[in-house]
Amino acid sequence: MQIITGNLLGDGYLLLNYKINPLKSNNFRNAKFGMTQDIYSLDYLQNLYDSVYKQFSSSGLNPYPNTFLPQHKGKTVTHYSFKTKSLPLFNCLHNMWYENKNKYIKIVPLNISEMFCFQKYL
Repeated sequence: MQIITGNLLGDGYLLLNYKINPLKSNNFRNAKFGMTQDIYSLDYLQNLYDSVYKQFSSSGLNPYPNTFLPQHKGKTVTHYSFKTKSLPLFNCLHNMWYENKNKYIKIVPLNISEMFCFQKYL
């Protein structure tokens, strides 16, 4: 949790996904974590993904632009990113790090020092 908190202070972000099933009344949403870095930080991002986020993800690092797609043929990869699966674990963090003012805006929580001792929030 301390690494995720540190990443949220930087380039990390959380997205809310909605799972809607019209046959069920208990529709829910879960957040997922994502991060994007330029190509010069690929080694750092790969190490971070392998050591922390791989357990929450199945997609691996994705290049942008994806030169295998026809619309990006001949372009140079400039960034890499990953996203985790949508999990309840990230909902608590999303509630602390984002305000909803017609859209979600990332904020630094006032209790940021306490977030490095995350166990008390679980």
